[in-house]
Formats: sequence, C-alpha cells, structure tokens
Amino acid sequence: MSDNIRVPLVTPGTRSELVEIERRIESERGAISVLYQALLNSAPLAAGWEAMLTAIRSRSSVPADLRELMILRVAVLNRATFEFAAHLPHAQQAGIPADKLEAVRRAPIADIFPRMSASCLH
Repeated sequence: MSDNIRVPLVTPGTRSELVEIERRIESERGAISVLYQALLNSAPLAAGWEAMLTAIRSRSSVPADLRELMILRVAVLNRATFEFAAHLPHAQQAGIPADKLEAVRRAPIADIFPRMSASCLH
C-alpha cells in the first residue's frame, strides 16, 4: 500500500498538536497505521475517522463475526486488498473459519453462509 500513497505521511510523535489524537488512535488500534499517518495531515479528519470507526467496531450491537464479514466483503467489492489484509486478523479473532474467509472473496456469495449473514454480504 505505501508505494501508491499520494499524500505525505505524518510520522507519529513529530507534531505536538497531534499528541492527543495519536494517543487515542494507539489506544483503540494498538498502533498508528499508514492510513492514520495519512489522515493525520488533518487532525479533525483523523479524529472524526477514528471516532466513527471505533463506534462501528467497538460500540455497535452487530456481532463481531458478522461485522468483520461485512467489512471484508466491502473490501472485496472495492478491490481494497489493504483493507482486507488489515481486517483478516480481526475476522480470525472473531472465530470466522477459513472456508468462510475464502468464500467471502467470491461472487456470488456461497451457500456456506447462514441466511442472515448472506443477506448482509450481497
């Protein structure tokens, strides 16, 4: 991913005005990824993105396995291989078996998914 970046990356810890947002990102994500290094060019954008995605990921009623399957499916449909790779460990941690992780990559969605999951992945 980093070979195709069109905006300068902000090295964490180099801008004093970003200390608080960097702390929040590290607290929620564990590290400041390349995506966040790009977003840090605009502190309000980085803060908004972090708040929105934290709400989706940690503060919604959607079960973790279904949430990660939906994120992976959107990544596939958008050909966002970096997003798929970033969420694959989360999907595995949510207990999604390898056959479903492979099936979410294909169209149409396989019968391997329960009806509710399949309807969310179309």
